[in-house]
Amino acid sequence: MYAQVVPLRRMPRALSVLDYRIPRGMNAPVGSLVQIPFRTRKIFGIVNALSKTTNVPEKSLQEVQKVFGNEPLLSTPSLHLAHDIAHRYTTPLPTVIATLCPPLQPRKLTTMALEPFAMVPKRGFESRYLWYRDVKEKHRWFGEHWPKDDEQTLIIVPEKWHLREWEEMVGTHVTLSSDLSPKEHFERYFTIRNGEVPLILGTKVALFAPYKNLTHIIVDFEHSPHHKNWDQAPRYHARDAAMQLAELWQCPVTIMSHTPSVESAARLTAHSFMRAHTETTKKEIRVIDLKEEYQKKNFGIFSDAAHEAIARAIEERKDILVMVHRRGAYTTVSCRDCGRIERCANCSLPLIYHEQDKQLHCHPCHHTQLLRETCAFCRGPRMIFRGVGTQAVEDAVRTLLHDSPYTVHRADADSDTPRFDVERPAAVVGTSRALSFVRWGRIGLVIFNDIDGFLSLPEYRATAEFVGLVRDIQYLAPAHAAILLQTREPQRLVLGALQSGGLGEWYREELSLRQQLHYPPFWSILKLTYWGPSYDDAFRAATEMTAKLQRLTEGAKNAMLTHPYAAHPAIRKGLHGIVVLLRTPTPVILDQLALAEGWKVDVDPLQLLS
Repeated sequence: MYAQVVPLRRMPRALSVLDYRIPRGMNAPVGSLVQIPFRTRKIFGIVNALSKTTNVPEKSLQEVQKVFGNEPLLSTPSLHLAHDIAHRYTTPLPTVIATLCPPLQPRKLTTMALEPFAMVPKRGFESRYLWYRDVKEKHRWFGEHWPKDDEQTLIIVPEKWHLREWEEMVGTHVTLSSDLSPKEHFERYFTIRNGEVPLILGTKVALFAPYKNLTHIIVDFEHSPHHKNWDQAPRYHARDAAMQLAELWQCPVTIMSHTPSVESAARLTAHSFMRAHTETTKKEIRVIDLKEEYQKKNFGIFSDAAHEAIARAIEERKDILVMVHRRGAYTTVSCRDCGRIERCANCSLPLIYHEQDKQLHCHPCHHTQLLRETCAFCRGPRMIFRGVGTQAVEDAVRTLLHDSPYTVHRADADSDTPRFDVERPAAVVGTSRALSFVRWGRIGLVIFNDIDGFLSLPEYRATAEFVGLVRDIQYLAPAHAAILLQTREPQRLVLGALQSGGLGEWYREELSLRQQLHYPPFWSILKLTYWGPSYDDAFRAATEMTAKLQRLTEGAKNAMLTHPYAAHPAIRKGLHGIVVLLRTPTPVILDQLALAEGWKVDVDPLQLLS
């Protein structure tokens, strides 16, 4: 008997499965963790399949050396999920299988005891959606769907801080996230594998846990972009992977949110909330027209209405949150005489001024340089700052609150974790990262400093992500909290929808626009990015890929191919990036492309430029 083994180490896609002979008397069923010889080393592997024949010459075959555990480590649905994801996102199978395994500690693995996988009748695959309005409605729904002792329910949230709400709601549970220590991961892995706890909470990595008897999957806050694994392969979306896993386990999956993603809204057109023009809410949302502030000669960071709201929050000793689109002090530095903007020498993006070190920073490529006193182009002495970031807003808030008992904190990628004084109110200035640190029960005021920065991004998901951010704050903040949105374009449709709470018209407008532009959920987008040592090398590879895609889609009438364009930023870690974009009504089979080293694959990406 021969075993087709997936080695648990980095391998090329063409060598994802290797054949080994199973010694007489050894039991190594599919899904078993085994030890195999590989070159001069002994490594771990997972048995992917068994066969009575092999194409490898007998004298070249090596034997499986050891089987760990009395039962298979991985279930058949887990293995099928790994194959599906590896195939769809062109990721080597060993890379995906490794995410299904515990920390490989030989001493502990030799003593592990594995329970047999449950053989119980399933309810059958079913996909449903819960559009809840508040915490109470979600809690009430979950109380009606509490799992039995012999069942396992998986609850997926976008970020670790979202787990707090569920941890307060449920009883005994296991939490699984990417920041666990190897010891914690190992212990919790086998707690799940042996079905010792019915409730599993986690971020998207929990989708790859080894379930014994999975009977229900819940994906909460499904609108959040953090459900997408965007920074490393495989670049899957938790919602899509959860649907695949539920179908493999033949169990129901419930997708839920207080604000559906545009992709989910496409199948909720008959929902009563889509027809509602208003939504009952006590949380006040005010849209402030900054053009009117300029007419009143108010060119400061905060409008008059914001100053009044801050004064009211100080009087009531309520916490204040100020949302800012960018970190740093000022987002551009330019010459008043010639208009030249200081740009990064590597990737040509505008440099951001940081007050703390008095330097200009490029956040994508980490380039820094000193601030010049004169323009490098025309030698003009009048360098000016435009566009405020978190540091400048923090300074303004400190000035406003200097006579009050408030502590002021900044929460962005450059700051440390805020430490609050329990006895004193706090003001937090930050990017979307701030949401995980805010004391939501004490919030009385939220100010979006300039929402045009959020909405002006040249990405098709920018408006939807902004809607999700505002609605997150509405969901988390107390009923009495006021939300102020400062903008130069108050006539935007999305702002009226946020004020009224009736998002149906905005959803219909967004879906119509995406359908016309051939974007998800109506079409699938394949984004291929090549990173090469020079622009010429990258462009040559992208041109060849474009020709391959043209041949592959020659018979497809609806395929739309965008010719190669520079990534944003164009240079990252010394490599030049070129993007090729393909839109089709159905996903493309990538196996026919034979992707070489240097290509990054993203299916339905969050961003088309970067």
